[in-house]
Amino acid sequence: MKAIAREVGASLSSVSRWVRDVELTEEQQTTLELQAFNGHVKGRAVNSATRRSARVLAQDEGRQLAERREALHVAGCMLYWAEGAKDRNQIRFTNSDPEMARFFVSSFERTSTSKTKTSRSPATSSQTTSNANARSSTFGSRR
Repeated sequence: MKAIAREVGASLSSVSRWVRDVELTEEQQTTLELQAFNGHVKGRAVNSATRRSARVLAQDEGRQLAERREALHVAGCMLYWAEGAKDRNQIRFTNSDPEMARFFVSSFERTSTSKTKTSRSPATSSQTTSNANARSSTFGSRR
């Protein structure tokens, strides 16, 4: 439908109305399903490669910080290893001490060069999730 819309210069919704009663042969339906599936597979592969690349960059950055032995980074790593949830593409930190949670978020934000989204759970915990899907290596193990 997108190709038709481009070709005739009409909106996709108009084309959809024009062709909604057109019955496709089994071969045409199979062709469309394969195209949709192949597009999905290609998109998933591209997203996977993008995330893998971001993870590798974050791991390299984390290793550089560790080699420099920056105190804030070391403290953040220690807190993460003790209180963090180890999951690919995310950083989670939960602690009942609000000051500890604030320190962890602060240390993460100060040493991170990637964009991050910080969300605070109920008053006693804090969770930080990376938008770059790659920061787990900076405060956690190699992946």
